[in-house]
Amino acid sequence: MAIDYRARVLKGATTLLDEKRPGWECEIDVDKLDVGVGACCVTALSGEDDWYLGMEELDLTHGNGGSYVAHGFDAENPDASMYEGVECDAAIDAQQSVYATLNALWREMITERLQAGGTGERA
Repeated sequence: MAIDYRARVLKGATTLLDEKRPGWECEIDVDKLDVGVGACCVTALSGEDDWYLGMEELDLTHGNGGSYVAHGFDAENPDASMYEGVECDAAIDAQQSVYATLNALWREMITERLQAGGTGERA
């Protein structure tokens, strides 16, 4: 089963950030954004300067089955069940690929919103 990362990012933006942090997209430096780096992820750059504090502020849970992953803020860890039977290095490579996908999707969404005036609307 393929994971719809675009849907995860949309869920994180519309069901959490728009509701709990209106205008969040104006706080994100898309050049600095990196979902795989705690100090540079969406929840850190949108106000808390720390991914974990941002996650707590949004009432998210961490871990492979957690809402932090389900809302597009992180990728599953290489020890997730989806990587069962996959060599460790291959699982790490797959996780890095997911980070690249999530980064691109978040950047696209933020850029569209900023072009639309930072209103939470898509351009």
